[in-house]
Amino acid sequence: MNLFDTYKNADNAERQEMFYRFLKKSELTESTSRQYAKTYPKHAVVLSNVNEVSKKNSLFEIIDLPQVQTIYNIVKDTEENRKAKNAFSAMLHKYEEFLESLTTSESETQTESPKQTSRTNLPGIWIYSPGEGARKWTECQDKNMMFLGWDDMEDFNTYKSRQEIVENLRSVYGNAENSYTNDSLAIWQFSHEMKPGDIVYAKKGMSIIVGRGIVKGDYAYKADRYEYKNCRSVEWTNIGEWEYPKKLPMKTLTRINDYTDMVQHIETIFNTVPTVKQNPLQMSQIISSIKRTGLLYEDKLILRYACALMTKPFVILSGLAGSGKTQLALAFARLMSEDAEQQLCVVPVGADWTNREPLLGYPNALKPMEYMEPESGVLQIMMRAQRNPQKPYFLILDEMNLSYVERYFADFLSALESHQDIPLWEKDEESESDVPAKIKLPENLFITGTINVDETTYMFSPKVLDRANVIEFKITEDEMEQFLKQDMNIDIHASDGACANMGQDFVSRSIAKETSKSELAQKTLIEFFRVLKKVNAEFGFRSATEIYRFIANTKSCADSMTEDEILDAAIVQKLLPKLHGSRKKLEPVLKALWGLCMPKEHTTETITRDNVQHAKFQESADKIQRMMQTALDNGFTSFAEA
Repeated sequence: MNLFDTYKNADNAERQEMFYRFLKKSELTESTSRQYAKTYPKHAVVLSNVNEVSKKNSLFEIIDLPQVQTIYNIVKDTEENRKAKNAFSAMLHKYEEFLESLTTSESETQTESPKQTSRTNLPGIWIYSPGEGARKWTECQDKNMMFLGWDDMEDFNTYKSRQEIVENLRSVYGNAENSYTNDSLAIWQFSHEMKPGDIVYAKKGMSIIVGRGIVKGDYAYKADRYEYKNCRSVEWTNIGEWEYPKKLPMKTLTRINDYTDMVQHIETIFNTVPTVKQNPLQMSQIISSIKRTGLLYEDKLILRYACALMTKPFVILSGLAGSGKTQLALAFARLMSEDAEQQLCVVPVGADWTNREPLLGYPNALKPMEYMEPESGVLQIMMRAQRNPQKPYFLILDEMNLSYVERYFADFLSALESHQDIPLWEKDEESESDVPAKIKLPENLFITGTINVDETTYMFSPKVLDRANVIEFKITEDEMEQFLKQDMNIDIHASDGACANMGQDFVSRSIAKETSKSELAQKTLIEFFRVLKKVNAEFGFRSATEIYRFIANTKSCADSMTEDEILDAAIVQKLLPKLHGSRKKLEPVLKALWGLCMPKEHTTETITRDNVQHAKFQESADKIQRMMQTALDNGFTSFAEA
């Protein structure tokens, strides 16, 4: 039985004693070794994080190295650790080294043939970092190789034991106090333990796997290379980017055979990647899938929402509180996603948001190599969308107007139009962070904001409204009656993934940006432009182009809507939302717009609810009638209603 098995079978007291003996051998003083083994593991800051991360009650119950690394990363930034002069994080780092030593105990005493170090006949499984920030990864792919540094150590084959490597590391790099546990282990394993047939997973940062390969050759030292002279040939069988949900080992090279959970999860990523056969977009299937959840919406509303997202990946859902705005966005995202946990991010907007940090995070001012990712998950879903450009990803900002949108969402508003990168931080070349220096707003990320209007919220500026399609939710008497009669049990998960096989077509239609012109559309838009210009609410080239895109998308996938109904939706979503002002200012304009919504035989009809039925653009006429009534009652009106 090796030391790792011995440790696994020991109780906590025996494990503590083994750790204590390890510390005494690692050049720590007797008192420090005793504190590290018997005092610090019982401190509240250590125990609380042990319990939170692993659900265990003692550090010595943990034999999973990634969990220890996670606890270390949390504890090292705590106030208690700083007050203790980093003693707790130092202890945890030593415990990491201790666990590593257990899994390689045979290697430390090996002095003869490398073949004797093999624990089993099974292939080794390794996590490998191809240079700082994965900068050697392109060369690894091009040459079907993997490379290791420490070039000043020259040929690794000349070393007969790990202790000899440690002594030379101290001599070459001039630090006699350093134990060089991780460095010596990587050098020894790369040259003496790794063997042809082993599996290598190349990583970038702490959670991204960029490739999988099979080792094909023995260790070789290539003195003629400029850098990274230590090499092995590898057949890279898979190249791409896959997200590992936890933290990968930090070291340059780590053998993970003993970490069965990690091995199983990584192998699952590569062995059972679901293949969803893609089909063209079918709105009828989307509508029926949403209705299967028990949610109650008009077919036309679902069509408008889907086509608006394809036209411009930023849609604002406004209207009555509790009318199903967020639920529609959730249901649509879930049914279009293969894996909603990865492709959907829901963010409740805070009332105190004054900058972009809740969405994009920020660089750690105290640690220049570290970027603090946002707890909201927004930056993370942006990075996932970039890695999978054919899949749709969805961001839902709930109660979007609880804070000033222009303050926290400014980078997104700019990127929607400029298509320029959003700068994040000045990333050091040696940083292991997964966060890039700048990031594009992915074309396959679809953003939906929901808003309510009351005394706790803020109005949107014309700049925001001009960049979105605004869809208003309202409930008719017939809809309420139908809802009260039906089963009120809603199952938002009932149609999860039901239309994931249309995801690629949905993204493709969005990126294509097809437009459709017609004589009716041109004539109608010019007429509305002339009227809206009188109150400085006219639209620009961008809005006109997006209306043509909306018409094209709706014609291609919503056969049930007539051209008048499509134009009606475009008018109420793109042209009317910017209207707001006093009765004196807007009454003449609303009357003129009402006339444009009516057929010739009804242009003289007064603005009343009963006359809405005569309109050719009924959604627009209904909205104009309600705005006019508000202006008459209150002397002021706007598109957004409380």
